[in-house]
Amino acid sequence: MKRNSWVHEKGMKAFDFYSEILPIGEIDIVIDSPIPYEELKNRAIRVELRDEKIPTVSIHDLIELKLRAGRKQDLADVEHLRTVLER
Repeated sequence: MKRNSWVHEKGMKAFDFYSEILPIGEIDIVIDSPIPYEELKNRAIRVELRDEKIPTVSIHDLIELKLRAGRKQDLADVEHLRTVLER
């Protein structure tokens, strides 16, 4: 499978889609998640984009994914996401 080769040969975890037209701007598609898909799916929230409801990872799962990634930018994102939760 193509996804498996991306993950195992290139070390790819996700890829981004950008739109200069849609208000969402950027969407990250995770292709190798440390959290099982079914768990993410069961906790997903739906965001309306135009006339479609797009399933998206919950903020709690997003924090966990970013903590596990451990990159500097991800850890900064975690701090911001936690302040969002506190509101």
